[in-house]
Amino acid sequence: MTGTPEESFSKLPVYFHNLKKHNPGTLAYIQTNLEDRFEYCFFAIGYATRAFRRFCKKVTIMDGAYLKGKYKGTILHVVAMDGYNQILPIGYGICPKETTDSWAWFLEKLHECIGDLEGLTLVTDKAASIAISIQNVFPNAQHGLCGFHLIGNIVHTFGKNKKTKILLWKLVRAYKTTEFEQY
Repeated sequence: MTGTPEESFSKLPVYFHNLKKHNPGTLAYIQTNLEDRFEYCFFAIGYATRAFRRFCKKVTIMDGAYLKGKYKGTILHVVAMDGYNQILPIGYGICPKETTDSWAWFLEKLHECIGDLEGLTLVTDKAASIAISIQNVFPNAQHGLCGFHLIGNIVHTFGKNKKTKILLWKLVRAYKTTEFEQY
């Protein structure tokens, strides 16, 4: 038998406590407003942040997705790719909507997990709220734009063209400057 959303939500502090207790290095936070109502949450499992710092290219992908149902909001997430091109989830957060404040809070918590990494690149869509927050929280990191979003913008602006789309994906996936310039 399942409980109500309110009952599940009331168990979030206990869930976060147990995550930290049983997963060394895990960070989990809940922030409330002045009326003690939920505002933000963030969690990152310790093994995932350690694996990212030790074994992955220092490239992350961040985005938000709308929550549907009775309780609206946005889930924020940051992932990386491991050496086998498998997704490694690093951190998740929930906020009312994507704003500069919500992204700044999320990135501050992420910074606690991964620190200042040399050569870090944060790949996102082109939302100004993310760009401003990255500049403030990770001033030494590179901010890259997602190839999927770039291609979508080009298709929207110039129309569908299969040849252009293939060329753009080659450009996006080029790892060397010479390869990029060749295309």
